[in-house]
Amino acid sequence: MPLFPAELYRMLHRGSPGDAHFYSTQCKGLNSVLELGCGDGRITAVVAEACPHVVGVDHHPDMIAQAVESQGRLPSASVRNPTYLCADMTTFESDDPFDAIIMPFTTFFCLEPHRRHPCLEHVFKALRPGGRFLFDTYSLELDDLASGLGFEPLTTMVE
Repeated sequence: MPLFPAELYRMLHRGSPGDAHFYSTQCKGLNSVLELGCGDGRITAVVAEACPHVVGVDHHPDMIAQAVESQGRLPSASVRNPTYLCADMTTFESDDPFDAIIMPFTTFFCLEPHRRHPCLEHVFKALRPGGRFLFDTYSLELDDLASGLGFEPLTTMVE
């Protein structure tokens, strides 16, 4: 998949209303969180305020550079510093399991269909027993898309 201009992404994609709060709330009190497809670190930085060990992974080196640059503009006393890695989310591995893995802003559907299953396999290998995998997606109902409904997180936990 060809890479896109990172600055263009940053100008066009600001997330969904409420998404940062949702992920931060879900990760509060956890020890470790992995964000796959972290982009410019918008969600990663917010989650780092609620969790001591946060890792953001993205395959785009310019997006990782923007995440690191954004981190440098944050007041150091108000946020823990997440770690950013340039890596492929379908092959990423960690020696230490995570309490939660998140994929905000429909990141899962940015993967080509043949890469989705390998990604999920790596997600579940990287989770500690009892860990949570949290992601969001667009509604598949055309009426919902046309109405401009805001972000409404699915709150059903699947164990």
